[in-house]
Amino acid sequence: MDNIGHVRTYKVTIVDLSTNNETEMVVQSGEDMSTGKFVIRCTLNDQEIVSEHDEYFTAFQQFRDKLLEAGYGIKCNGARLNAASLSKFENGPKVYILESGSPAFPESSVDIWAKADIEDYPDSVRQNRYKNKWYDNHIGVSKNTELSKLCLAGFIFSLMPLALIILCIAFPFFLYALPAVIIISPLIAIVLSIAGLVTAIREGKRGMAFGVAGIALPVIAVAIIAITVGPFLFESSRTAKRLAQNEMYPLGYMGGASNTQYDVSKYKIPEGYDFNSLNMTVSDADLEAYCESTLEKIDNKTDKSIRGVYQTYNFLIVRSDKLNAWLESNSPNGFDYYNGYASISYPRQGREWMIVSETLAVYKDPSDKFIVITNCSDYKIISEFFD
Repeated sequence: MDNIGHVRTYKVTIVDLSTNNETEMVVQSGEDMSTGKFVIRCTLNDQEIVSEHDEYFTAFQQFRDKLLEAGYGIKCNGARLNAASLSKFENGPKVYILESGSPAFPESSVDIWAKADIEDYPDSVRQNRYKNKWYDNHIGVSKNTELSKLCLAGFIFSLMPLALIILCIAFPFFLYALPAVIIISPLIAIVLSIAGLVTAIREGKRGMAFGVAGIALPVIAVAIIAITVGPFLFESSRTAKRLAQNEMYPLGYMGGASNTQYDVSKYKIPEGYDFNSLNMTVSDADLEAYCESTLEKIDNKTDKSIRGVYQTYNFLIVRSDKLNAWLESNSPNGFDYYNGYASISYPRQGREWMIVSETLAVYKDPSDKFIVITNCSDYKIISEFFD
């Protein structure tokens, strides 16, 4: 055994499971001086069987499982169903023989390789299940086996959707994170929990309850979210689409006034101004001609209005003879008035899915043929637009 130190040789009895014929075999065990791992090997039917692991008993279990796969059982204490290693600090060729309802005292440890008169040849999964059952049924025993970190991690990720539900109730802003958390964290939780359960069963680790909870909780959380938050998200989506149909929606919102030394009062609409009394008729051609002469870019046209851009600001030009019909579709409450002059508001979906009102400036062309709605608050640009 190259680079293997502390080599020991054992003569053991193996059984051909197909014929029940017994024969003796030589097994060697030692420690790999480069990795520190325990190595167990033998030659069976001209084939070398090798296992290695940081823990001696785990290396033995892997070795025994390979013998079982080859069709052979091994008659030794380590192969007993109730054989177990209870502490990684007792890392050598010793095992405890567990008895239900009895504690495992140091004197109950035996040599792994000593011959045992057994007829049942369990694999590692069955041994680890027995050890876990012994742990669960034996009160007052110190559980020294390692906690499955994968099961614990899966359990932690499984709590995220439930925690987010609470946060969403207290702080609706967290609804923005809901789609990602609903999709990502349950998947991570389930994958980690399944992997943790598999390794916990195979290696006899604690924490399988965390793994089970890590699978169940995401399913429960997603169901709760779907029932409680799903209708709200659906309705919010419908509301957002409806609000976006308002012709003022693409205009955005208006900032604070600038260049106020420019007088734009002659373009403002005074309170009580009645466009219907003008009996004015505006054609589609008039509207298009006016917009082409004032706007730098045209984005959208309807039979009542044209939207475009002037000096990076959004402008919406509405025909005065169809103002009432346009208001009915886009602002049923009509104009708002502040300091005697008109402005207009439209609803949009703001933060935390709240409906907020945005105010835009309203002007009229000196010809009274066109109403100009804009998010521009720069009086210099307004003056240049009409000039």
